[in-house]
Amino acid sequence: MVLVRLRGVLGRSGRRTVRAVLAVGCAAVSAVLPVSTAFAAAPNQPAPPRAPVRAPLRVSVGLPATVIADGAALRVTADVVCSVPGTTLTLILVQRSGERIAHGVVIDRPGCGGATDRTVLSMPAQDAPFHPGVAFVQASLNDCSQFPCSTDVDEAVITVSDGDVGSGLPQDGAAVLTTDLPSTGAGRAENTVEARLAAPMVLLAEGTAVRVPVDFTCGVPRTGFVAVAVTQRVGNRIAHGAVEDSRTCTDRADHIVITIPAVDTRFEPGPAFVQVRLTSCILNPEIPCFLATDEATVTLPAPTG
Repeated sequence: MVLVRLRGVLGRSGRRTVRAVLAVGCAAVSAVLPVSTAFAAAPNQPAPPRAPVRAPLRVSVGLPATVIADGAALRVTADVVCSVPGTTLTLILVQRSGERIAHGVVIDRPGCGGATDRTVLSMPAQDAPFHPGVAFVQASLNDCSQFPCSTDVDEAVITVSDGDVGSGLPQDGAAVLTTDLPSTGAGRAENTVEARLAAPMVLLAEGTAVRVPVDFTCGVPRTGFVAVAVTQRVGNRIAHGAVEDSRTCTDRADHIVITIPAVDTRFEPGPAFVQVRLTSCILNPEIPCFLATDEATVTLPAPTG
């Protein structure tokens, strides 16, 4: 009976009618068969993609900060939880300084070992010196290894406590590196990359510039970018300057002297805060750069020349 009716339809309406009839027939067959039989020939469908699982990401601030070099910088603390290398920590701190605002910003990449890590960072002052008293700090932790970026933030009113004010006056015009501020070079150097502040530091032309010597090594033949920043309290103002120089370096110890012009206010004899950062890179995006840092409170000598 089905074949006779189907042939009759073919004779009147052609192939389009045949396709319609077959489609209806398949639907009817599927309706009467058990579910397991009806879908037995269907290909396996891939499971819908799951949203990527984010690693824990937390930042917390609220511990006291400590004055460095008579207010030229602050030592600021943050508790960080992260698991992805390359996560960025940003700290911003503001404080009233008379009728002005002392402020600073520091950006760092914490260790990100998955557990709570207490990170201590040095923050140079801008515009006005820091001092013991109340301050406001904001923190932002950003992981951009996946899109969109994952972010955690925190903020707090903290107390700035007094700290070191620098070493005594130097002898024979040489700047004296103090030892009360721990060096970060050995703890954070990667692939034997090292950077160390050296002496003597020299003020030039009535304090309009300062020469800073640096000892460094890149571990392997690379391009080394040596950046030095000097910050100093001068009365109720901040004298500062920063310069970056590049050198082709090897696994052997190297030495460079960088001259840093003063900005806004000239440098003077007395306590100052100096930082050096060495970034060692090969011009290949698949090979990471390596980083080493060092910092110290110094006493700048009387100007020469």
